[in-house]
Amino acid sequence: AELREPAWTLLHFPGEDADAAAATGAALRAHDDYGAWLTVRTATARGEAGPGPLADPGGVLRGTLGARAGSWLLVRPDGYVAARGRELTEGALQAALAPADPRPVSRTAPEAVEPLAGC
Repeated sequence: AELREPAWTLLHFPGEDADAAAATGAALRAHDDYGAWLTVRTATARGEAGPGPLADPGGVLRGTLGARAGSWLLVRPDGYVAARGRELTEGALQAALAPADPRPVSRTAPEAVEPLAGC
């Protein structure tokens, strides 16, 4: 039930090594840039770290999906896996998202729009 949202989902399994901070940073940036249409979930033993914490006690989810520490999966809204990787980096995620033609969420105020004549 946790992962049955009708949206794109990035599921990240952070590791414990030196690359873990960079991977968590990539997950946070994905959440910030694409949060309007991409759900980011971070599966850990206690669900304590990263965006969208998801508790995975005993690594059951990780084992079922064949994921190792540091890996990630991109799940389409219909529940199929669109991409997966051994290490979450911004470049890997951009390549995986490219077919979906992602549009980052704008962080700036929208430009002023003039009303149409006669409205």
